[in-house]
Amino acid sequence: MDNSTLKVIADAMLEKKAQEVVSLDLRPIGTAISDFFMVCNADSAPAVVAIADNIEERMIEKCRRKVISKKEKENA
Repeated sequence: MDNSTLKVIADAMLEKKAQEVVSLDLRPIGTAISDFFMVCNADSAPAVVAIADNIEERMIEKCRRKVISKKEKENA
């Protein structure tokens, strides 16, 4: 994952009013299941769902990449 992909994800979060957006670089760990982990806060469960949906849409639109796996939104 490159910086442009991280920016697409961060921008998608911020478009839907995400707060405290942070990117964690997990590459130094060596045993992590991902290179990066993006985290943010939201004010409500509907906001969490809107943020997640927007990230998926923007990744398809701007990066031509679909989500490979995700945690379902039932706990949002």
